[in-house]
Amino acid sequence: MLEISYDPRSRIEVSLDYPDERTALSIAQAVSLDNLDAPDHVKVETVVRGSCVVTIVQGERSLETIISTIEDLLSCAQAAEKAVESIRSRT
Repeated sequence: MLEISYDPRSRIEVSLDYPDERTALSIAQAVSLDNLDAPDHVKVETVVRGSCVVTIVQGERSLETIISTIEDLLSCAQAAEKAVESIRSRT
């Protein structure tokens, strides 16, 4: 049986690069709204550094919970990327 790991110091940083700061800001705003729905004892913080969106996920939950949170983050980022691309293609 697979044992779920638990480490109160679990911390993962995800960096997503974009072509410009404007795109990064749009993506960061979109995923930041989703950060509010993070599980208990999981902290999610998103910042923009130039044209890069950096999200730090840390918490006192199983690694499985942290990974699930990151999967949700990436899914939200992908949806935001498609929305930005759709808007840009119309202009």
